[in-house]
Amino acid sequence: MRNRSVLLALGLLTLAAQSQAGLLYSFETGTEGWYNPSWSGGDVTLTQDTVGVTDGSHSARVDYPAGAGFRWLMVDNVSGARADDLMLATQLMIDMYLPVDFQDGWFNGKAFMQEMFGGWSWREIGQITYGPGNGGLAGQRTVTFNISPLTSVMVAGQPYRLGFSINANNAQNRVFYLDNIRTDTPVPEPATLAALAIGGLALLRRKR
Repeated sequence: MRNRSVLLALGLLTLAAQSQAGLLYSFETGTEGWYNPSWSGGDVTLTQDTVGVTDGSHSARVDYPAGAGFRWLMVDNVSGARADDLMLATQLMIDMYLPVDFQDGWFNGKAFMQEMFGGWSWREIGQITYGPGNGGLAGQRTVTFNISPLTSVMVAGQPYRLGFSINANNAQNRVFYLDNIRTDTPVPEPATLAALAIGGLALLRRKR
């Protein structure tokens, strides 16, 4: 009976690992370290919310004041499983919800990654447009950055700083929402799952 419980636990852990592969930040536990640093204005705030959710029950609300131009949103000390996912990734996806009052604005931005060891180095990718556009429609969209130039030179076991920029052409106070910042890191293949199953069977036989 105990052996069956061990195998069941292994199976559940495997499924959990699969479902979380590539998911970096879900905002289910708060803003999860994301902020606008003082050297980049420090006037854009992030708080947990429930608007614009694409998975789970929470998102991050971004309050972007009138007059604020180019700003960075970022998170420090990206390490462990998140850094491992980034190292295998070529794309960074961010679910974004823009309310109706953003209809006359636009966004553009770029993603960056900064090493947090051996001094600071700055690497960023080219700018993309990811807003509703002039005369465009507000609503739900997914922003996709090609981050392969950033992740291809990452060093295993080191912490990083990750972020992206925001900008707009309108002078109004602006609010938008972020959810599920994730990568295209592949989930474990069936062969990997089979190997785990074989290992579990071997454990069962040895216990007998």
